Amino acid sequence: MRLTKPCGQRGDAAPEAIRERQFYYHCGTTMIAIEDYFSQHEQGLLGEEQFSRGCATFRTALTEPGLRAFWLKQKETLATAALHYCASIDSLCAGETAAFDDRA
Repeated sequence: MRLTKPCGQRGDAAPEAIRERQFYYHCGTTMIAIEDYFSQHEQGLLGEEQFSRGCATFRTALTEPGLRAFWLKQKETLATAALHYCASIDSLCAGETAAFDDRA
């Protein structure tokens, strides 16, 4: 997915371009939510039951091809700066039940 300007600013407000941009924002918002859960868990601010429910939800979401592709693209940028975070998301993608259980 390669969007350099928001839909409408490229002179392209076609329905497909709008759907593409909406999907891009949906994926971005989901990844921000996952990062928030990860960060709160790392800092001890999220209870284990709530965290486990969130992981189950995100694990299911990451089975969707579009979100998985979005994550893999995002991971290219984050891999060296956030190694532990990336490994945790990858464990959700792999369906591991013990994701994130080694707080740093």
